[in-house]
Amino acid sequence: MENYKSLIGHLPVADHAIGTKLATWEKYQESHPEIWNIIQSIFSGEQDVKLRRQDLKDIADTQDYKKLIISTILWGYSSGMRGNNFSKIIKKLPEIASLLKCASQGIDDWETHYNKVKEISGLGLSTYSKFLYFVGGKIEGHEPLILDIRVIEAINTGIYKEFAGMKRITYTNAPNLYPEYLKIMNDFALSSECTAAQVEMFLFMFGQNLKQHT
Repeated sequence: MENYKSLIGHLPVADHAIGTKLATWEKYQESHPEIWNIIQSIFSGEQDVKLRRQDLKDIADTQDYKKLIISTILWGYSSGMRGNNFSKIIKKLPEIASLLKCASQGIDDWETHYNKVKEISGLGLSTYSKFLYFVGGKIEGHEPLILDIRVIEAINTGIYKEFAGMKRITYTNAPNLYPEYLKIMNDFALSSECTAAQVEMFLFMFGQNLKQHT
């Protein structure tokens, strides 16, 4: 990533926005009225909404974790979640909110914390790391970051030497490697005058679309 330090340092992370339509979520109106009320509050009477990363950070700051969970899903899965994962997650909303409240104070033992997450059907690291990123509590001393399949595939291109010492990461073993991923990303940010979130956004947006030149 060394060759792209200048680009990374200029990425507008806070303004990274994704839009979604109210019609995508209307099917939950009757089955989950409480969730529908939260969704309506996010849309504020409009048929479309565009959420920025900073908007979600601001919601996290209010400690309204239920609203944060729903808002993050709308942002991260703008066309809807696969299968019935959304229904599974919202059934466990209080448990997830409780985990995030703990995470906001920092997580010293990632393995113990994530073992509780694994008990929640439909909630994988791709989604949970998004929640953690917006909540912001450090994980084993490092700033939390999103780790989803696009970032994983970018790492596995082999282009980025910073990850050379990491065991090949897959969606299955990603939870075990998450603290190591955070350390690599945060260390690069410290040495490159950028933020760790900018590094993650770079991998997400450009990571698979670059070819190493000679």
